[in-house]
Amino acid sequence: MITAGAFAGDFGRQKDRVFRLLTRVGSNFNTLFDFFVNVLSMHKWRKMNIIYDPYGQTDNSEKFCHIVADGFHHEFRNNDAYV
Repeated sequence: MITAGAFAGDFGRQKDRVFRLLTRVGSNFNTLFDFFVNVLSMHKWRKMNIIYDPYGQTDNSEKFCHIVADGFHHEFRNNDAYV
């Protein structure tokens, strides 16, 4: 399956095991997380606050901002540099 969807980090983390036939095109939350890690590293920042409207961007998807923030929270907790 080729999709412009599948933004959530779970699709990237479990690709080899669960989503073997899924091909994502376009951006996703994994690359967005990588971007923020690079910005934090470049400025030698070790902390960041995530402030969002859980119902923001509902024209994209219900609870879109919540899904993004949850993905960031999960990735930062599982990244040794930011625990």
